[in-house]
Amino acid sequence: IRFDTGGTERMVLDSSGRLLIGYGTSTHVRAVEGAIQVQGTNLDTSSINAVRYSADAYAPILSLGKSRNASAGGQTIVQDGDACGTIAFAGSDGTDLENRVAQIVGQVDGTPGSNDMPGRLIFETTADGAGASTERMRIDSSGNVGIGSTSPSDELHVKGGAGSAFIRVDNSADGHDTGFNIYQNGSRKWEIHSDDSNTDALELRPDGASGKFLFAQNGNF
Repeated sequence: IRFDTGGTERMVLDSSGRLLIGYGTSTHVRAVEGAIQVQGTNLDTSSINAVRYSADAYAPILSLGKSRNASAGGQTIVQDGDACGTIAFAGSDGTDLENRVAQIVGQVDGTPGSNDMPGRLIFETTADGAGASTERMRIDSSGNVGIGSTSPSDELHVKGGAGSAFIRVDNSADGHDTGFNIYQNGSRKWEIHSDDSNTDALELRPDGASGKFLFAQNGNF
């Protein structure tokens, strides 16, 4: 079924039940032919808006759900590791749109039960020379963040390979040092600085005279 306005095709409901808006031929993106497709040649014709007007703090929602039941409408509990929703980004390589640039995946993270659905977010990017994305970071059901680690044991767990830099703090502004600070009850207790101009309770910073990194307390090495 073809829908036209002003003699121009606007929308097609094809023989497979797909709703095609803006372009009457179904397109594969990462081997997926979506039931609803929006295709266009500029920002307006290739975009989808969801706007809520209400005198409160609530916004429109994009909801993605998963059941292990094979029949539409059936409810079968999901399992640990199941993906319940994915936001995928793909780019044309000149031939097709089968190569993923990046993706965000929501997965079950633990054993679910009635009104109990532990989850994690997986963030993936595709390396240069590759066509599939690789996990780079995750937030697990405990709120722990893992970078390079698939089982973060702390609020921030950074794991790198041999010889790699784990954390880098950088500031290119002239006249300002670069620091890594640890606060307790709003007061700075620990810091690592790139110059010797600051004083704190306990710090690890370079001694301008010797050029060595030393421990300092209240500005005294």
